[in-house]
Amino acid sequence: MFEKPFVLGNTLILRVDLGRCRLIKKKNKWVVTNGGATTDDLIYNGNEYVVTVAILGAVNGETPTIDYQNNTKTVAGSFEVTASLNASESNYTFTTTSKEFVVLKRTLSLEWPSASYVYDGEQKIVNATLVNAVESDNLTLTHQNARGTNATSYTTSVAITGNNIDSYNLADGTLTATFDWVISPRPITASWQDVDSYVYNGKYQYPTLMLDGFVQTDTVHIATTFEGREGTKWTQFNS
Repeated sequence: MFEKPFVLGNTLILRVDLGRCRLIKKKNKWVVTNGGATTDDLIYNGNEYVVTVAILGAVNGETPTIDYQNNTKTVAGSFEVTASLNASESNYTFTTTSKEFVVLKRTLSLEWPSASYVYDGEQKIVNATLVNAVESDNLTLTHQNARGTNATSYTTSVAITGNNIDSYNLADGTLTATFDWVISPRPITASWQDVDSYVYNGKYQYPTLMLDGFVQTDTVHIATTFEGREGTKWTQFNS
């Protein structure tokens, strides 16, 4: 009979007692405990998984030869393993049996920079960083709409490509994602020049509005409208 399997490195070990293997003849499949032999431990990692049988019940330290079909798997997907006793092993009996196993896809994640910026005249580049990929697969990220300078909302999209890409997915089961981010308008502060009164000189006199906080490379125009005592109006432009 079969005992509960366990994973050693990338090898799934299933122990078999040859002296009692005829008990599973009528089912002709793997018999294991805890709901079956498919296990979440088999996750794509770029290496080869090997399913083998560890022999129990052989006499005098002998190691009967077991022949396998399709007992290795590297990429994600299902595979059916068949184990049978080698024809040369006349001193033992063993029922040929098969079982399907699954190597699960490797789950990737994306790390994004800040989703909020304040306009400063400099271009912002919002690129994701890929997490949990097998280095040798050389996965790459292709971004769209990942750059912005002006104050507005942006949505960056990214697609993942590379070697063995069918052995990966994100948590939502896809290989694409979007990220929303925003550049907010820059606040400007204004203050009046410290003059409360003027002496008549026959010319228009008015206080000056002082601005602070704008980007030095930008030209900011502020229109200020004044109304005189006699209803006269004029507009001052500050840059």
